Parts: sequence; C-alpha cells; structure tokens
Amino acid sequence: MQDASTNIELLIKNNPDIVSKVFNATLSIVTSAGKVIIIFIDSIIISGVFLSYTDSSEKYARLGFERLMGNIKSDMTSLAASTIRTVVKGIFGVTLIQSTLASINFLPLAFLQRV
Repeated sequence: MQDASTNIELLIKNNPDIVSKVFNATLSIVTSAGKVIIIFIDSIIISGVFLSYTDSSEKYARLGFERLMGNIKSDMTSLAASTIRTVVKGIFGVTLIQSTLASINFLPLAFLQRV
C-alpha cells in the first residue's frame, strides 16, 4: 500500500476488489449528485416561469378584488403580488444556501457508506 502514490498500476493489480468498490462508490455519488443538480435546475426553471407570469396573475387578481370590493380603491393586489414575489425570492435564497451546505456535509458520509 505504500507504493500506491508511486505505482498506481501495481495497486490496481494487487487490490482489484477494493479499487472496484471505490470506483463504484465514486460513480454512484457522482450520478446521484448529477440527478440532484438536474432536479434543482428544473425547479428553478419552473419557479422562474411562475415568476415571469406574476404581472398577468396580478391583473386577474386585481379584477377579482374589484369585483369583491366594488368601487373601493385598494392596493391589495399590488401588496399581495409584491409579498408573493418577495417570499419566492427568499425561498430561493434559503433553498440554495441549505442545499449547498447539505451537499458539502453529506458528501463524505455518502462516500464512506458506499465503500
């Protein structure tokens, strides 16, 4: 094992089962991380689509508030739309921070579990 840093071929020939386990564990972790990244990107895209239609949604909400409240001028729709936008942006930020920290913390554990 002391020659592993100088002669990798000898290490592979002498310990094929250990090298195979480490390779399979590494490959499994990389594919799992890839799947998580793809799901995260998909959720960002879907949320971006929802955020891009907030102006048209605000227009329909304004019509609904006008029907419910009559002639009373209220800025409830603008307040509701800005609140929703702010909450969604906050959720994005917290999600990004939490997923990054969780990935950093769980990566060594995932590797040790598979070996």
